[in-house]
Amino acid sequence: MKTLRTPLYMLVAAVTIPVLTTAVVLAGLAVTRQRESLEARSRAEVAELVEHVDSAFQRSIAALEALAASKSLDSGDYDAFREEAQRVATTQPHWAQLVLVDARTGTNLTSITANPAFLPKLIGASELKDMARSPAPQVAELASNPRLGSAPLIQIRIPVLREGLLRYVLWTGLRAEAITQVLGSGDWPRSWIATVTDRTGTVVARSRNHESWIGRPANAEIEQALRESGSAWLKGSTLEGSPAYLVADTGPLSGWSVQLAIPSREIDGPIRWGAALIIGGIAGSVAVAAFLAWLVMREIRERREREHMIQQSQRMELIGQMTSGVAHDFNNILGVLVGILETVARRVTSDAALTSLIASGIGAVERGRTLTQQLLAFARRQTLKPERIDVNDALTELNRLIPQSLDHSVQLQLDLRAVGAECLIDRSQFEAAILNLVVNARDAMPKGGTLTIRTEDAPVGGHGTVEGPAVAISVIDTGQGIPAEVIERVFDPFFTTKPPGKGTGLGLSQVYGFVKQSAGHIEISSRPGDGTTVRLWLPKAAAQEAVETLQPPPERRISGDERPWRPKLVEPAAAAAKGGSPTVLIVDDEIIIATSAALALNEAGYATVIATNGDQAQQALASEPRIDVLFTDLILPHGPNGLDLARIARERRPEIRIVIASGHITKAISRAGEIEDYATISKPYSGDQVVAAVNATLESGRTEKRAEAESLG
Repeated sequence: MKTLRTPLYMLVAAVTIPVLTTAVVLAGLAVTRQRESLEARSRAEVAELVEHVDSAFQRSIAALEALAASKSLDSGDYDAFREEAQRVATTQPHWAQLVLVDARTGTNLTSITANPAFLPKLIGASELKDMARSPAPQVAELASNPRLGSAPLIQIRIPVLREGLLRYVLWTGLRAEAITQVLGSGDWPRSWIATVTDRTGTVVARSRNHESWIGRPANAEIEQALRESGSAWLKGSTLEGSPAYLVADTGPLSGWSVQLAIPSREIDGPIRWGAALIIGGIAGSVAVAAFLAWLVMREIRERREREHMIQQSQRMELIGQMTSGVAHDFNNILGVLVGILETVARRVTSDAALTSLIASGIGAVERGRTLTQQLLAFARRQTLKPERIDVNDALTELNRLIPQSLDHSVQLQLDLRAVGAECLIDRSQFEAAILNLVVNARDAMPKGGTLTIRTEDAPVGGHGTVEGPAVAISVIDTGQGIPAEVIERVFDPFFTTKPPGKGTGLGLSQVYGFVKQSAGHIEISSRPGDGTTVRLWLPKAAAQEAVETLQPPPERRISGDERPWRPKLVEPAAAAAKGGSPTVLIVDDEIIIATSAALALNEAGYATVIATNGDQAQQALASEPRIDVLFTDLILPHGPNGLDLARIARERRPEIRIVIASGHITKAISRAGEIEDYATISKPYSGDQVVAAVNATLESGRTEKRAEAESLG
């Protein structure tokens, strides 16, 4: 899975990065163009205002220059000049005062004012010298002397030359409302604030809060920028302190500046919104890409898990088939050994040492028989006797035995939560499976810990291959845990991590086989140091009543001697002397096993006929006049198997008694209740067991006949 993450992340990055980069670039270009457009517009507005302000000054200067050319000044008729000035002043509504100053003495020669008595000395010696050196109209700073009137006035000075010399200075005080009206003519948003300042940086007019700010200093930052370059565009604040972008320019005539303050939100707002949209787009794209990547990863992970489950199931099925075949063949070998050892034991009675060795050999065969049963349990070929049991009740009863398998340092907890926990299972095999898991959990906690056995109701479809409602049985320990490289093999036969002599490696294999044979599912989860959980899912009885718990083995064919065969009756002399004995037809593909069984039966007084496959057995049934018992292996080569042969024998000879031998009883023999119709014996078997099985089935037949006779009589 890790190997897929890097390519997947690279694919997501390859798709999203170009899109995001393009979005960022386009958004950046859009924001830049918007800012440039706004800056250009604001500069155009300021330039227009500067032109209007200079135009207002130019109108007053033109009127003053007309008065400066008056002939009354040539003759020194100041009264006539005053009358002429009054006529001109009526055309200039914003003039507050008009004064004629003598350039030689600096005295006021005439004035037009509401109260001439309060007229101050407006032009000093320094101003007169300046005018003499540079005889040009001047728009001076704002005059803020209170004696000039109710409000500060804008000073405009005009030199009056006679014969090339400065003779007079015409001075007018222009009301600031004239410039305020100019500011009101601008076509800009009402949120913008226009301000006009004189050469000293004093506020002369303002489009908002004019009365509060006139005569006060303007923004120092923008004044500095104006002194350096004559124009400015910078980020600062309004006179009230609000964040704003400031744009300013200086009039060529007056040298005064006009400033526009644009609230920062109008420029930064779109930028922020653009950035927010970009970030949101990036976040959304990343989220979508991450979600898609997560979906892909989940699909890949689930697909791999499904493939792994299928592969694991196929692997276990293959191992099970191999194990079943090995166990079957091993059973046959053990059967041969049992037959030989018992035959030798019957022949050797005087040699105590040899008799002891033979007993040891038979004991070893019995241990081998136990081993094959364990293998058959894993291969799901063991004989089960399913019954309807409540798992909670079974665990409660088993709780009396479990503590005997645990150390005192291990604490046992039963947590039985399942409701309606009835399952159709073999009680003894279920108990053996739980005890196996308990022993494994105990061995995983050498220093003690907690062992929890829990039952829960499992949801439909949430437990592997089990369909329908199920009961989940969990065996949880707090032990050492299982490494990842080991956990894949824990159910394999003969695989164990325990020291030699401490385990066969078949415990979990038996549990696995029992669960699978019971139509259930088993999983194990663990991490080193965090303990282990083994969880079994068993179908509830309501959904499993008709489920057959055993699977048919693959048909097994064994090549053998194909020469024509004739049945051969072997009858012991003792039986012949008595006028005949019961005859047993022995059918087994292993001739040594069949011969061993025949020897044991012959010594017990039975006549025997041996066949090594189904076809030979049918010939014997057709040609031999008397066969009382059919003793047949379940799996036979060439012709019908043991079950089919039993059915054929019953059809031909209704009175015949049947014993079926096998290392495992399969679905074929358990269907339709047929297993109840036959006696069975597990392989490998001893000669005594063969004789006992034949005796039992014959006695059962006699009992049935007596019962039938009594019912008729």
